[in-house]
Amino acid sequence: MINSVVVLSNDRRIRMVNLSTLQLTGYREEELVGQPITVLLAQDHMSNRPDEEIVFNNIFEEQFVSKDGKKISVLFSASLIKTKEGQNQGIVCVAQDITILKQAEGALRLSEERYALAASGANDGLWDWNLKKNKIYFSPRWKSMLGYSNVEIGEDPQEWFNRIHPEDISRVRRSLESLENDITQSLLEVEYQILHKNGNYLWGLTRGIAVRNGTGICRMVGSQTDITQRKQYEEQLRYDALHDKLTGLPNRTLLLDRLSHLIERSKRHSDYL
Repeated sequence: MINSVVVLSNDRRIRMVNLSTLQLTGYREEELVGQPITVLLAQDHMSNRPDEEIVFNNIFEEQFVSKDGKKISVLFSASLIKTKEGQNQGIVCVAQDITILKQAEGALRLSEERYALAASGANDGLWDWNLKKNKIYFSPRWKSMLGYSNVEIGEDPQEWFNRIHPEDISRVRRSLESLENDITQSLLEVEYQILHKNGNYLWGLTRGIAVRNGTGICRMVGSQTDITQRKQYEEQLRYDALHDKLTGLPNRTLLLDRLSHLIERSKRHSDYL
């Protein structure tokens, strides 16, 4: 769309407008010519408007008001029209409609605010891994789950991997490599032990999804859930199933389980006694 052009007299009254101005505002030419420029400007935006000396040769955001009262965001600039002798002949104003851009900015801001609220209110820790930059955003909840404040953990992926239990790190890496190598796979789900600031390990469950471009995975996003209580409960169930509740001694089920393992081992090794 061609920019809106408005030519003013020295007393700031409209002398001429182009077709784009009429299409943008809904006015007819005779309705604008002779009127002060303020007929096009939003009154509640006036307090943010620079002084006349600053307006010239500068670009700033302004708001036009259409004939039906609709506000239109524009990038606005104004320049003096001078004769060869340096006398002022008027002012030419140019405005570019940025309403759609402002609406998009507003929608993006709202989306970011919703994400921030969801992240702060979620019980799970959230992470967002930019593989091109090799940086991971860890939500405040992700960090507090491990006993850290928001400023104590940075964006280096090693902040995650260095805390995974040595017995589990290879399994986590295999899961990530499998996701990278198999283009039909996009979901990640892996359990592991991760070090808390207090020196103890808790059990974490990470779920994620991979975002691919033409060259492979460019981004991964997901969550980390503290499943320590669940793992303790499962372990207790296994223990109760294999031990006498009264004495705590191994029961018949455990004996048969161990015995079956020994029998299978003896079948594989003829010299096993």
